[in-house]
Amino acid sequence: MTAERTSASKMLSSHDWFSYLRATMSRTGLAKEEKYGIAVFFAACSRFRPNPLRLFIREKTKGAANYLMTRVAKFMPPQSVIAVCAKQNQSWSRFVASPERKLIYVPDWTELSGNAGQVRIEVHGNQLSRVTPVTQEERVVEDTEQVEARFACVSAHHLCDWQDRARWLSIYLRKPPASNVNGNSEPNSADFSIWHEVQDLLAERAELPILIPDWAELFVEQACENEMSCKRLPAFLQAWKTMCLIRSFQPDHSEEVRRGVLTANFSDLAMTALLVKSVFWEARWFPSPGKIFKQAFRAGQSWRVVHPLTGKGIKYSHDPEPAPEQWGRIF
Repeated sequence: MTAERTSASKMLSSHDWFSYLRATMSRTGLAKEEKYGIAVFFAACSRFRPNPLRLFIREKTKGAANYLMTRVAKFMPPQSVIAVCAKQNQSWSRFVASPERKLIYVPDWTELSGNAGQVRIEVHGNQLSRVTPVTQEERVVEDTEQVEARFACVSAHHLCDWQDRARWLSIYLRKPPASNVNGNSEPNSADFSIWHEVQDLLAERAELPILIPDWAELFVEQACENEMSCKRLPAFLQAWKTMCLIRSFQPDHSEEVRRGVLTANFSDLAMTALLVKSVFWEARWFPSPGKIFKQAFRAGQSWRVVHPLTGKGIKYSHDPEPAPEQWGRIF
């Protein structure tokens, strides 16, 4: 085992693994914007599982999404991130040549956004398509190239009406801070080699199936009570499984790893909810993990997790009901 792989394995087994990610994100040029980098990194990790996430970046300042993507791309092994542009044949060819487990960045869905008859990129399920209008016998028809693969997708352009939103989450990039420079030195190539090993370890572990516990029905039922959360439920469930994949190196998953089947536990759910609430716009629609805990677990039980973006300890508990007051005889 190489030194980089040993370091990567040690980081993943830490109870506060996200602290390593936050620190490196800050030094990479995302100081005060670490949560956005973590959001993209998290979405990228879903590409190792079936039905990966899609992420829409709403940018207030033009170029902010490109800046964010170039920084996060350093955490990925070479050739893992591909910017697919409708007007660039080369980028499309790169994706077609090796589409599996890629992080796809689509800066714009069409060659000239808003104009009909232009080359466009479409995402449907696990399929990425490039649609090119061509003239045949004095008629304009569409030539569609389709690729079926597991890939995470990020876009900085507004989603078209035809987009299936079920697996999309979104973040809102505010105006960049005055300075993204801090006193720490920037990571060197060796630092990023460790993160490349992290990706390789996650890819290997992703071969294990991930199950959802029976009490997850409570979460699904409550999510389906709200129309908006019901539509985005596939995205949250995929995020939950992605968190389970990342945390599968933790002690609470060790026995499951030996058995060869992972189960997304409450820690995974709680940390997913904390991450979603802190950075993703859709957070407002999903049920509270605290409410789920009180319904799914016995009175007197408690559970502690570490907030992925702050490092603070969060406790979930189901306190027993107070005993009824006893009244004795007066005389």
